[in-house]
Amino acid sequence: MDYGSPAPHSGQQDLDLNGNTTGAIYQRIPTDATHTYAISFYLAGNPCATPIKTLSVSFGTTTNSYAFDTTGKSGATTAGLGWVNETFTAAGAQGAGTTPLTFTSTTTAYCGPELDDVVVTDLGLTSTLNNGNGTATPELGSGQLLATGLLPLGAVLLYRRRRTRRTTQR
Repeated sequence: MDYGSPAPHSGQQDLDLNGNTTGAIYQRIPTDATHTYAISFYLAGNPCATPIKTLSVSFGTTTNSYAFDTTGKSGATTAGLGWVNETFTAAGAQGAGTTPLTFTSTTTAYCGPELDDVVVTDLGLTSTLNNGNGTATPELGSGQLLATGLLPLGAVLLYRRRRTRRTTQR
């Protein structure tokens, strides 16, 4: 691994996962197994050696692969390096209390993928509603839920009011 390209996305340093050989870095993140997390990072590639820089990023049981093409890029400036923001979502690890976040270079040459500005955001409870094919089932909005709850309550109150009027008119 190599710290500090001449053109990090922000701040003073970024991380080249290769340096002279393939590398990896990880950190255990405190998580809740019932929550979903957004993992965001900036990706570029050290423009020397092979032009295509590849890596895998794992958060718990979710692994994604990424590639960055350095063709025409220059490491002299942040804009010239062509940083791109990558984001994915994943659940926290079951029962562990922490979830490992791992960045692994799959580029075999020296000068590999570069990382900067890694952020893990807790998005809250994971929806347990699912239509079976991996896509979330739409849920009612708060206004719809309020109306669904108030409609029957209003009907009961109206019924009682009419019943009270009939009783007093007799």
